[in-house]
Amino acid sequence: MRFSMNNDLLLSKLVLILFLLNITAAVAQPNPKPLYSKQVFFEFNKWDIRAEDEKTLLTVVKAIKAQKEPYYINLTGHTDNVDNNKYNYELGLKRAREVAAFLIKRGADSTKIHLFSKGEESVKNDNSTDSLRMLNRRVEIQLFKESTEITSTVIEKPSTTDTASATMQVVMVDSATRVTIKGQLLVTNKISAASQVLMDTSTFRTLIKSGDAFEISFSAKGYRTRIITYSFTTDFIKQNKNAIKVFIVKLQKAKVKSKKSFEKIYFYGNEARFLPSSDPELKRLLAWSKSAGVSAIEIVGHVNYPYHYNQNDTGMMQHNFKLSYDRARAVYDYLVENGVPANVITYKGVGNTEMKFPMTYEESEMQQNRRVEVLILEEQKN
Repeated sequence: MRFSMNNDLLLSKLVLILFLLNITAAVAQPNPKPLYSKQVFFEFNKWDIRAEDEKTLLTVVKAIKAQKEPYYINLTGHTDNVDNNKYNYELGLKRAREVAAFLIKRGADSTKIHLFSKGEESVKNDNSTDSLRMLNRRVEIQLFKESTEITSTVIEKPSTTDTASATMQVVMVDSATRVTIKGQLLVTNKISAASQVLMDTSTFRTLIKSGDAFEISFSAKGYRTRIITYSFTTDFIKQNKNAIKVFIVKLQKAKVKSKKSFEKIYFYGNEARFLPSSDPELKRLLAWSKSAGVSAIEIVGHVNYPYHYNQNDTGMMQHNFKLSYDRARAVYDYLVENGVPANVITYKGVGNTEMKFPMTYEESEMQQNRRVEVLILEEQKN
């Protein structure tokens, strides 16, 4: 009898546990299901789009253009397990960026695209053979329906499990007059590495939660560029819960003393990666930077996108601005890594707005459009 009662008690507890589990499952918020998903694959240690995958990406473009409701796209880069975690994370991100560039060039809206990398953390198999490793070297493309509460200026959807949030807004103004000025903002989420370009604007607004961090580049014609990182703690979010926190960013007029062009710093097409032939010019720039006796220089990145291409493609214009910014950043990184003080250098991109050959069809002229210039903003005072 005792044995039977114990069994009944255990059975009752088991039924109660299963009942509670069912309730939990019923109220849990499921992960959103993509409306559309595809994937493309990559050769070992490469991020170039393979010819056989271009057809897949063209079907993605078609699906994007067919959307009638608000949407967003997640591009997640993956690698096999060769090399270290840090390298593979960067490689996964490069693959996602390459897919993004392909989609944007064919009409996708860059403000809807979020970039992620999982490196080698989300493999589909054990990497035991070349063919299995190939399946891990991929970019997953997922198209989701976007909530109507999320605006196009939010570069990463806030977590639905976080109840505490606030809103940040940045506004660019002239440092002397305090009048708002329009320019370009490049907003990068420091957590996910997703980025967004805002053109011809003076402001940016997004939801924020604890742990968020954004790097924002503020640039406007005739002004010196500023790059500011904003990080948000739990205490900050609690103090500003449900409020709009406004940050005023003052830009100073740029007094250009002179301009020096380094025309032989060349880049691969659609990349911020130096061509090997750039090495002598980079060394010349480095030597000049250390000996010129200037206290403020600005590196300006340019891209090639001739005017006989579609200049009304907003997504492509945003892509060009980001690419030119990345090229200027590559030069900045080179100089700082080789001993030039970071506090004397700023950098910005101007897209294709200052091409030397606006109507070119020649590769040699296109290379000169993909250039870097150095503005001497302030002579060093002895």
